[in-house]
Amino acid sequence: MKGSFREVFLLLLLETAFFGVVLLFLLAEGIITILAVILGTIVVSFIIVREPSVSAFFQGLFTSKRKIALAWGVVFILGLPFLLHKSPYLIHILFMAGLYAALAIGLDFQVGSTHLVNFATAADYGIGAYTAALLSVKFGWSFWVVLPLGGVAAALFGFLLGLPTMKTKTYYLSLVTIAVGLIIYLLLNNFSWTGGPNGVSGIPYPSIGKFSFGSSLHIFGIELPFQANFYYLVLLLLFLEFIVAQRLYNSIRQRRTRV
Repeated sequence: MKGSFREVFLLLLLETAFFGVVLLFLLAEGIITILAVILGTIVVSFIIVREPSVSAFFQGLFTSKRKIALAWGVVFILGLPFLLHKSPYLIHILFMAGLYAALAIGLDFQVGSTHLVNFATAADYGIGAYTAALLSVKFGWSFWVVLPLGGVAAALFGFLLGLPTMKTKTYYLSLVTIAVGLIIYLLLNNFSWTGGPNGVSGIPYPSIGKFSFGSSLHIFGIELPFQANFYYLVLLLLFLEFIVAQRLYNSIRQRRTRV
C-alpha cells in the first residue's frame, strides 16, 4: 500500500514538474530563459533515453499508473486557461496548437498508415477553412452548420485530387501535391472574393443559445478571456478526432492482420 502511494506521489510529482516546464516555456520572454528551458529539456530527455534503467523506470511507472497519469494530464490541460487568464495571446497560441495537432493527426494517417507523402495538407485545410468562412460571411450560415461543411469540402477536394495523383509512382506524388499546394495558396491569396492576403474578415463568433464565443467566461470567480472558448472547443474537436482516428487505425491494423 505504501509502495503504491509512493509511486502515485512520484508520478504526480514528475508530471507536475513537466507541466511546470511547459508553463515556464509559455511565460518565458527572455531568449536566455527560453534557450535554458529548451536545452534543459533536451539534456533530461537524452539522459532518459540513454540510460536503460531510467527509461525502464519511467516506462513502468507511467504504464502501471496510466489512468492516473492521463487524469492528471487532463486536469492540467483543462486548467491552462486559468493559469494564463491574464495572457489572452498565450491562450490563442494554445488554440492554434490544437488546430495544428488536428492537422497532424490527419497527416499521420497519410504518412504513417498509408505511406503516402502528401504535401497538399495545407491546401485541404485552406479549402475547408475558406468554405466555412465564406458560407458564414456571405450567406449568414451558423458556425455549427458551416463547420462540418468545411470538412466535407476539404474531403471532397482531397478525393478529387487523389483520383489523378494516385496514378503517379515514386516521388511524383510528392511533386504533384507540392505544386497543388502552391497553386491553391496563390489562388486564395489573389482572388478578391477570398479577401486576398488579408483573408475573409467579419466572421461572426459562434454562439450557443444566448452565449457568444466572443464573450469572456466566468468560472470559479475567475474571468477567462474569450480565447478560452475557442481553446476548449478545439480540445473537444481534437478529442473526437482522436477517437475516430484510433478506431480507423485499429480497423486498418486488423485488416492487415487478417490478410
